[in-house]
Amino acid sequence: MKLEKYSENDRALYECLVFNEETMVKNLGRTFTEEEAAFFFRAVLEQNSEGNEFGFYKVFVDEPDKEEYIGMGAITMNDEYEAPEIEYMLLPQFWNKGYGTELVEILLNMVQGFSTIVAITDPDNTYSRKILLKKGFESVKQYRNDDGEHAELFRLKRPILVLRDMVFSDIEDYVRWFTVETEWMKTDSPWENEATTPEAERSSWTEYYESVRELPEDSERWKYEIELDGKHVGWVSSYVDLDYVDNPGHIPAVGIDIPVADAWNKGVGTQALQQFLGYLKKRGCKSAYTQTWSGNHAMLRVAEKLGFTENVRKKDYRMVDGKLYDAITLQIDL
Repeated sequence: MKLEKYSENDRALYECLVFNEETMVKNLGRTFTEEEAAFFFRAVLEQNSEGNEFGFYKVFVDEPDKEEYIGMGAITMNDEYEAPEIEYMLLPQFWNKGYGTELVEILLNMVQGFSTIVAITDPDNTYSRKILLKKGFESVKQYRNDDGEHAELFRLKRPILVLRDMVFSDIEDYVRWFTVETEWMKTDSPWENEATTPEAERSSWTEYYESVRELPEDSERWKYEIELDGKHVGWVSSYVDLDYVDNPGHIPAVGIDIPVADAWNKGVGTQALQQFLGYLKKRGCKSAYTQTWSGNHAMLRVAEKLGFTENVRKKDYRMVDGKLYDAITLQIDL
C-alpha cells in the first residue's frame, strides 16, 4: 500500500471518490454537490501545502500488473479534542479485503508522537467500527453531525514513545538489564550471552556514555534510547557489519531490544523501529536490513508489520538450547 498527498492534478481521483454514491452514503450519508467537491478539494490542497504529516492522501495498492487507486486516507487536527483525527474512504470494490485495516495502521504509525487520536464514523458502518475497535479505539459518544446525520466518535489513548540520546541515569538500567533482568536475552542473541558482573557493566556503560554524551545535535546517531511515558525501556540501534551477508554498500541493519517486560506485547517495538527507520530515511538511507533468527517470533512479527521482506536465510545456522534455528536477514526500502 502506498500513500501520496493529493496535488492539483488529482482532482479527477478525488471526485471519483466523493461522487461515488455507495462510498459517500456509508461515510457521510450523501454524495457531495459540485460546489462542495470544489470547495473541499481547495481545502485539501491548502492542508497539503503545509508540509507535515497532516493532510489528505491518495491510497494505492499493487493489483496484478498495475498500481490501483483505492481511495483516500487523511490526518487532520480535531480542535475540539486537541488530537489528530484519522479518516479514510475506500471505493466499494475494495471493501472487505483488509485494506481498511492496513490503512488505519499506516495512519496511526504516521502520528506516533501523539498520545490521543480520534476517529469519527457512521454508527451503522459496522466494518469501520470493527477496525477501530480492533486497533484499540473506544467508542466515546454518538451524536448528530452538522448535516443532521448520525455519527460516532472513537478515541485511542496510547503511551507516548520517544527516541532520545542516552542520559547518565540510563547506566544503572543497563547494569540491571545485563545482570538481573535478563529474560529479554533469551530471544535477542542467546548464543552471545556471557557471564558478567554489575561492576563490569557499570564500567563499560559509563565509558560508552562519556563517548556519546556531547555529540553535536546534527551528528548522525547509530543508537537511541526508547522512553515510554517517561520510563527508559530499551534501545534501537544500527550497524553495517552484517553476519554472513556481504554489505559493500554499507546499508545499515537495524536492531531493537526492550528488556522491560511491562513494555512487551504493546506495539512498542513496532513504533520504536518505525520512528528509527524514519530517522534513517531523513538521513538519506534508501533501504535497511534487519537480522534475526527463526526462534525470535516477536521480531519477525515486527518486521512483517513494517514491510520487511526476507532477503537471505541460512538454514540451521544458530544453536539455541540444543536446537538448530535459521538465521534470517530481511530488507526494506525506505
